[in-house]
Amino acid sequence: MEETTSRLLGTRELSGIPDHFAKNFGITGMRTFAARLRDTTTKTGWSQMFADQERLAGGMTQLSGFLSDTRFGGEGALRGLYADFLDEAAGLPGLSALGEHSADYLQLAQLWDEFAELVDPEVTVENRSAMFSQMADAMERIAEVEEQAATALAATAKSLASQAS
Repeated sequence: MEETTSRLLGTRELSGIPDHFAKNFGITGMRTFAARLRDTTTKTGWSQMFADQERLAGGMTQLSGFLSDTRFGGEGALRGLYADFLDEAAGLPGLSALGEHSADYLQLAQLWDEFAELVDPEVTVENRSAMFSQMADAMERIAEVEEQAATALAATAKSLASQAS
């Protein structure tokens, strides 16, 4: 849990990932993604990257697949599964405090599912900026809730580790 939360929060180095690319992972990556969704002028902004209808359809189809296909993740970005893990672990001696965090991850699963529903592979180039704006709003909310959940879980894990020592 410490490793997972620290990587999500950006407090631990991602081994094998160059520093200049680390901004694309964890909560920082979610915020970078939201900024690129909102960016309508630079080449790294999604409005410019997906200015062509064929590229837009292909990109949104691929993103939709990443969010729903079990090869790459799964429903709710696997946060519901993580909530189940926390509930199961909470049943072990001395770990009951972990169960207090499962509701946060169930909420995140719902937020990720709502984000996935915003991705429309059939969106037209004319309507892409509005969709990207909605996606950015949703991603910023996810990043906020992910940060709160990971921070709280990290504190509990640290407390449990110190009690065990």
